[in-house]
Amino acid sequence: MQHAGFIEELYGSIENKKAAFHGTMKDIFDREIHFQIYRLLILKHLRNVEKYKIFEVRYDKRALNETSFGQKCTAVLVVLLSLGNNPIIIDEPEAHLDSALIANYLVTLIKKQKQKRQIIFATHNANFVLNADAELIIQLKNENNKTVVQSFMIESDDYKEDLLKLEGGEKAFKDRERKYGITKDKTKNKE
Repeated sequence: MQHAGFIEELYGSIENKKAAFHGTMKDIFDREIHFQIYRLLILKHLRNVEKYKIFEVRYDKRALNETSFGQKCTAVLVVLLSLGNNPIIIDEPEAHLDSALIANYLVTLIKKQKQKRQIIFATHNANFVLNADAELIIQLKNENNKTVVQSFMIESDDYKEDLLKLEGGEKAFKDRERKYGITKDKTKNKE
């Protein structure tokens, strides 16, 4: 029974702290400006990766160490593209990535993020260039042991053949169209 007084005092202290906390929260949430300031402070601390340098990355609700190498690469690309607003340069981002994942997810992310930051890819993948609506394409060619640099936009008709090379050339592109049933082979219809 000697502890009963201590326990009663402890409960009283907790109730006083609850009341004080409740009063503080009421003051914050009663005024819109206080709430907005509080919300911004919380967001600042939750998103302050530079300060804490610790965050958990998950892929399809799994810890990164439980994923394939390609999924790890995807997660790294998503993090790199999502954090910050400084220009970013990535060499061959398509390495180790699934083509469907690039087309169905990364292209959408790139379109969104390029509104906030400059994204530069060195790539051979048509999905990154065409589907992500590249603003400027800089092509490097080796002609007679010299590097030739050409820059153009997707809309430029003069460079459609160069863009088709990203698909493997016009023949490879048409072969895929035929195999997927996107277009009919006109020579088969003549037989």
